[in-house]
Amino acid sequence: MVIRNDHDAIIQHGTMTLIRNSVLQRLRWAEWSICEDAELGLRILENGFSTGYVSISYGKGLIPDTFMDFKKQRYRWAYGVIQILKRHTGSLIAGTCEALTPIQRYHFIAGWMPWIAGGINYFLAIAVLLWSMAMIIQPDTLEPVPWIFSSSLLLMFVLGVCKAISLYQRLASTDIKDAFAAIIASMALYSVVGKAVLSSAFTSGLPFFRTPKQTSGSGLGKALLDVREDLYMAVVWWVMTVSLCFRKEAIGPDLGFWVAIMFAQSLPYVAAMIMSILSALANRPSRSTT
Repeated sequence: MVIRNDHDAIIQHGTMTLIRNSVLQRLRWAEWSICEDAELGLRILENGFSTGYVSISYGKGLIPDTFMDFKKQRYRWAYGVIQILKRHTGSLIAGTCEALTPIQRYHFIAGWMPWIAGGINYFLAIAVLLWSMAMIIQPDTLEPVPWIFSSSLLLMFVLGVCKAISLYQRLASTDIKDAFAAIIASMALYSVVGKAVLSSAFTSGLPFFRTPKQTSGSGLGKALLDVREDLYMAVVWWVMTVSLCFRKEAIGPDLGFWVAIMFAQSLPYVAAMIMSILSALANRPSRSTT
């Protein structure tokens, strides 16, 4: 946000935001958007106004009470970003809005690119799953892709994890345990973000979902039910991985890297189960002591 503020290109979020009444009355909320705060911030810049960011915390926001609410919140954010990009394609990509400078357009697109990358990664994961199923059904005719391609995808995954650890330690001053915890929380959202991006690319009518705050939470049983889809998907990836390991031929570089990618694809679903269980345990009432 500090860097974006230097170029008058902050992406507005609703928490602790002050807007001039005259500007708000003129531009209004966009009722079609489920991320109306970010959409309004973009229209403020498109109409020639400026924004500012103050790096002082005046309060603390409330996080979702359960992992399921956390997933629904991120789904809304990812869906809303694609909504905004589709509606503002002219000003952000084509450059039809004279009020937006190239550097402002860059920061908005770069800031939302991780959401788009999540959708691309999810699409590629589906392709890997379908090709693996075809390899099991037709083992004599279908082979894994050359290792030079699969190894690059695996390398991107490993480098992403290492980069996150380094950034958390250097910029957020966290230890290695907290860095890994943050990575697990982020990884647990891979599939939901991917589905939201792909869904928003072809639809636009998702209703607004208000994230519950300060509720009673949920028990461990409910938490496990909430991630049953993640459990099923993790099992599917593991079964596919083991099945490919028992092909007739020996495991060479091509198959070895392909199997490694398949195992890596199961990790986000495992992370989702871990997060749901931890969320339920954190919400359990503490026993009174006498």
